Amino acid sequence: MGNTRLVTIDDVPVLAALLRANRDFLAPWEPVRGDEYFTGEGQRENVARAVARCEQGMQVPHVILDESGRVAGCINLNNIARGAFQSAAVG
Repeated sequence: MGNTRLVTIDDVPVLAALLRANRDFLAPWEPVRGDEYFTGEGQRENVARAVARCEQGMQVPHVILDESGRVAGCINLNNIARGAFQSAAVG
Protein backbone atom coordinates (compact mmCIF):
# COMPACT_ATOMS: atom_id res chain seq x y z
CA MET A 1 0.00 0.00 0.00
CA GLY A 2 1.22 3.52 -0.81
CA ASN A 3 1.30 6.60 1.36
CA THR A 4 1.17 10.39 1.09
CA ARG A 5 3.31 13.29 2.29
CA LEU A 6 3.41 17.05 1.88
CA VAL A 7 4.65 18.19 -1.51
CA THR A 8 8.08 19.86 -1.77
CA ILE A 9 9.90 21.80 -4.48
CA ASP A 10 12.03 18.66 -4.98
CA ASP A 11 8.90 16.94 -6.35
CA VAL A 12 8.58 19.37 -9.27
CA PRO A 13 10.40 17.34 -11.97
CA VAL A 14 8.43 14.15 -11.37
CA LEU A 15 5.11 16.01 -11.04
CA ALA A 16 5.71 17.79 -14.35
CA ALA A 17 6.59 14.47 -16.02
CA LEU A 18 3.48 12.76 -14.60
CA LEU A 19 1.25 15.62 -15.74
CA ARG A 20 2.67 15.53 -19.26
CA ALA A 21 2.31 11.74 -19.46
CA ASN A 22 -1.31 11.84 -18.27
CA ARG A 23 -2.45 15.12 -19.83
CA ASP A 24 -4.83 13.61 -22.39
CA PHE A 25 -6.27 11.07 -19.96
CA LEU A 26 -6.98 13.70 -17.26
CA ALA A 27 -8.29 16.37 -19.68
CA PRO A 28 -12.01 15.57 -19.15
CA TRP A 29 -11.71 16.27 -15.40
CA GLU A 30 -9.19 19.11 -15.38
CA PRO A 31 -9.68 22.79 -16.19
CA VAL A 32 -8.26 23.95 -19.51
CA ARG A 33 -4.59 24.71 -18.90
CA GLY A 34 -1.93 26.31 -21.04
CA ASP A 35 1.18 24.41 -22.09
CA GLU A 36 3.28 26.23 -19.46
CA TYR A 37 1.42 24.41 -16.67
CA PHE A 38 2.93 21.11 -17.80
CA THR A 39 6.54 22.33 -17.67
CA GLY A 40 9.00 22.22 -14.81
CA GLU A 41 8.73 25.98 -14.36
CA GLY A 42 4.93 25.83 -14.43
CA GLN A 43 4.94 23.16 -11.76
CA ARG A 44 7.52 25.04 -9.70
CA GLU A 45 5.09 27.99 -9.60
CA ASN A 46 2.16 25.67 -8.84
CA VAL A 47 3.99 23.94 -5.97
CA ALA A 48 5.21 27.27 -4.57
CA ARG A 49 1.60 28.57 -4.53
CA ALA A 50 0.39 25.36 -2.89
CA VAL A 51 3.07 25.54 -0.18
CA ALA A 52 2.20 29.19 0.50
CA ARG A 53 -1.51 28.33 0.76
CA CYS A 54 -0.60 25.46 3.10
CA GLU A 55 1.31 27.87 5.35
CA GLN A 56 -1.83 30.06 5.40
CA GLY A 57 -3.98 27.06 6.41
CA MET A 58 -5.96 27.17 3.15
CA GLN A 59 -4.67 24.02 1.44
CA VAL A 60 -2.93 20.72 2.24
CA PRO A 61 -0.97 19.65 -0.85
CA HIS A 62 0.22 16.04 -0.77
CA VAL A 63 1.97 13.74 -3.19
CA ILE A 64 0.89 10.12 -3.44
CA LEU A 65 3.71 7.62 -3.04
CA ASP A 66 3.72 4.13 -4.52
CA GLU A 67 4.87 1.05 -2.62
CA SER A 68 8.53 1.84 -3.35
CA GLY A 69 8.20 5.44 -2.12
CA ARG A 70 8.22 7.07 -5.57
CA VAL A 71 5.82 9.92 -6.38
CA ALA A 72 2.88 8.51 -8.33
CA GLY A 73 0.48 11.47 -8.23
CA CYS A 74 -0.93 14.19 -6.04
CA ILE A 75 -3.97 14.87 -3.89
CA ASN A 76 -4.97 18.08 -2.17
CA LEU A 77 -7.38 19.43 0.37
CA ASN A 78 -8.40 22.79 -1.10
CA ASN A 79 -10.42 25.77 0.07
CA ILE A 80 -10.19 24.77 3.71
CA ALA A 81 -12.81 26.54 5.84
CA ARG A 82 -12.24 26.68 9.59
CA GLY A 83 -14.63 27.45 12.40
CA ALA A 84 -18.07 25.91 12.69
CA PHE A 85 -18.22 25.03 8.97
CA GLN A 86 -15.04 22.87 8.95
CA SER A 87 -14.95 21.87 5.30
CA ALA A 88 -12.59 21.35 2.38
CA ALA A 89 -12.65 20.07 -1.17
CA VAL A 90 -10.55 17.10 -2.26
CA GLY A 91 -8.79 17.43 -5.58
